[in-house]
Amino acid sequence: MLKPVGDRLLVKIIGGEYEKFGVTYTMERNNFSEASIEQFGNGVDVIGLGVKKNDIILVGKHVGLEFKIKDLSYKLIEGKDILAIMN
Repeated sequence: MLKPVGDRLLVKIIGGEYEKFGVTYTMERNNFSEASIEQFGNGVDVIGLGVKKNDIILVGKHVGLEFKIKDLSYKLIEGKDILAIMN
C-alpha cells in the first residue's frame, strides 16, 4: 500500500448509491465523493482535522490525485479538501 508524505491523506473512494428519506442519491452525480481514510502523511494534523483512520468523509469530486489499485479507487488529498465527516 502507498504511504502518503507531508500533509497528504490516502483515501479509498466508497461512493455509489445511498437512500435517505425515501430518495435514492447517486454520489457520481454530485460534486463530492464519499471516501474512507486509509493512511496519513507524517505532516497531517490529525487532531486539528478531527479525523482518524477508517472515518468516512466527503471530499470534492475534482480535488487531489485519483488512481486505481486492483480495481479500487483511491485519492491522495490534503486535509483542506475534506468537506465533512460522516457520523
